[in-house]
Amino acid sequence: MTDPHIPEHVTRLATDALNAAIRDDSRRAGLAIKAISDEAGGEGLAYAVTAWCDTLILHYRRVTGTPDNAPVRPGWHHADTGERTTDPGDVPAEARWAGRVIAARAALDHDAYRALLDSLPEDGAAVGDHVAMLLSVTGLTLRSLLEGMS
Repeated sequence: MTDPHIPEHVTRLATDALNAAIRDDSRRAGLAIKAISDEAGGEGLAYAVTAWCDTLILHYRRVTGTPDNAPVRPGWHHADTGERTTDPGDVPAEARWAGRVIAARAALDHDAYRALLDSLPEDGAAVGDHVAMLLSVTGLTLRSLLEGMS
């Protein structure tokens, strides 16, 4: 994925962030998110979120054999119990947002996807928390998929 408005370096940072998240290196992932924000602002973060979602969706569908037109419904796993829930009230706001963003992107619901990106808080730290959660969820899921393949 390339965008002429996004510096090539931001693409590399987004890739580095995703690789760090897959390795569960939250410090390095956080530094990459900050660098994307510093270098390309909200547009760069939106680009990175889109790239992470698309990568996750592609690999998930490929590994699980899920058809491209299959319905999408967000679900979350509780880190402590391993139990799965589809009730967004059971998870923190950042995780709820991340699940909804991924589901909207997977469903190709561009209006909902854009609305979710636009719904991010005004506070920069809160935006970082939301984006970091999405990256963490993406990295964890991709790691699980890669481990299942080996």
